[in-house]
Amino acid sequence: MSLLDEIVTKYGFDKLNTLTYYPSILNYHNIENNKATNKLSIANYQPIPPRPEQMQVVIKELIDGDIIRIIAIDNDFFVGNKTDIIHARGDRIILDNKIVPMYKALSPFFGANMTNNERLMVLYAVVYNEKSYMPLQQSFNKENALHSSNEDTLHCVLVEGFTLKIEDAISLCRDNSIEQIQEWVNTLHQPFWSINTLNKFCQACNIESLPVIEEMTLNQIPTSANDIKSWITKYKKSTLTFSKPEPEKPVEKNEPEPEFTKNMVNTKRNLDDIIQNTQSKDINNIGRASTNDNIDFLFTNNNEIKKEIFTPSKGIVIRSLDRSYIRKININNY
Repeated sequence: MSLLDEIVTKYGFDKLNTLTYYPSILNYHNIENNKATNKLSIANYQPIPPRPEQMQVVIKELIDGDIIRIIAIDNDFFVGNKTDIIHARGDRIILDNKIVPMYKALSPFFGANMTNNERLMVLYAVVYNEKSYMPLQQSFNKENALHSSNEDTLHCVLVEGFTLKIEDAISLCRDNSIEQIQEWVNTLHQPFWSINTLNKFCQACNIESLPVIEEMTLNQIPTSANDIKSWITKYKKSTLTFSKPEPEKPVEKNEPEPEFTKNMVNTKRNLDDIIQNTQSKDINNIGRASTNDNIDFLFTNNNEIKKEIFTPSKGIVIRSLDRSYIRKININNY
């Protein structure tokens, strides 16, 4: 029996599940009726002042995907979503078939021996669908999840991680109620890795991490909702990997008449109207073309074809280097 199985057998799934739960991230501002107020969110456990102005923070994208947990000891692991443990190595536990395609997206996390029998390791990844860019429970056909056509389009990035000594994990489960463990988690006592450790782990294991968009101090971030509305525009473009545009198809013979040819015909039909509305002008008063003439209008159609594909971001997460301060900004709330 593995150490994970022993912990579950002695203390139950609920305690291990609660111990490794991913705590909700507070909104940057209080939200009322899906709109941000000017009041900054303050956690009930957070000391005053809530904004250490010179604190170093990083900006990362807020991904519209599903949080997946990996709970590992000694090369054995459980996989769970944000709320429940739903899979165990060797398929000895499968409580939700949706995890199967998600598990395939997590395969890079198990490509190296990342665990030992001294520490409990917990990783939090986000799995997202590159085509629809929506939470997977909306894009997967629940009745036919194993054969979903979207199965090959899943991406996975590491968001957070921490390790906990086995003795500490056992003590927490043995000596505390579920409610006490839940309070411990919700007050940010889980020993989350720093940004440096997170990046080092990803590099060592060749795992993709959610990129840092920008680094700054808290006093560089606006405090009013109106200021955030304009400030957030620079983060509207997603940092994630999505499908590349399909290559242009070769022109086939006997194709229907192109749209631009129809437009030319229409122009010819309207030429008489144009002539009637054109005033006579002396030839010397018709200027020559300037080298600065704007001819962008000639390429309107080409610009539309070459236009960069814009994939919107859901928002951002503001995180201190040690994760003692963390907030999210959903663009739709502003």
